Amino acid sequence: MGKRRQFGYVRKLPSGRFHASFVPPGGGARQNAPHTFKTKTDANRWLTLVTADISRGVWLDDRAAAETFGNYARAILRDSPKIGVRWRETCERNLRLHLGPRAAS
Repeated sequence: MGKRRQFGYVRKLPSGRFHASFVPPGGGARQNAPHTFKTKTDANRWLTLVTADISRGVWLDDRAAAETFGNYARAILRDSPKIGVRWRETCERNLRLHLGPRAAS
């Protein structure tokens, strides 16, 4: 009998390739590997690397990483009840002048 994985899930596709996925720490939607794998060992190796990244604290959620810093910062400024009007204006100006995308010259 084969050894059962403690983290993640590997399945064989009709094409003969292998698909790997896992549920991120703290729950949420299942995340898939960025590609399929030629062997089951390769898929298991990818899951082992993801596990190592999580344990070291360097793993990034792909969906969260897709959000830009500017959108994230504006959402915090907009939604935080502890930020006053003047500080919000200062931060928005700094975002626009110093941290936002630059126009091509």
